[in-house]
Formats: sequence, C-alpha cells, structure tokens
Amino acid sequence: GGTIPLMSQLSEGFPTSQMMVCGVLGPKSNAHGPNEFLHLAYAKRLTAAVAEVIARMP
Repeated sequence: GGTIPLMSQLSEGFPTSQMMVCGVLGPKSNAHGPNEFLHLAYAKRLTAAVAEVIARMP
C-alpha cells in the first residue's frame, strides 16, 4: 500500500510530529476491491482507542 511511503514523507515534512498508523481493514474486508467492507463496530472501537492514546499524550 501507499501508507508507509506517505508516512516517510510526512515525517520528513514534520520532523517533530508523532505519527500513528493503524489499519482498520481485516483479512475478510476485501481491501481495495469493489466490495470492500468496513466493520463499523470495529472502526468505532479503533477510533475510541486512538482518541484515548491522543488524550494521554503530553
């Protein structure tokens, strides 16, 4: 995918920033297919977890 090269570019452009990469799609999600599927309950839990991490940052 394009995420890792993008993160490298973002890190170069914003060297003092902290980055977090997390995937939402699982093995049954048909990533990038015409029938791609996002499990909404999982996405909500992931969003809550990311919010918790951000809230704990200094």
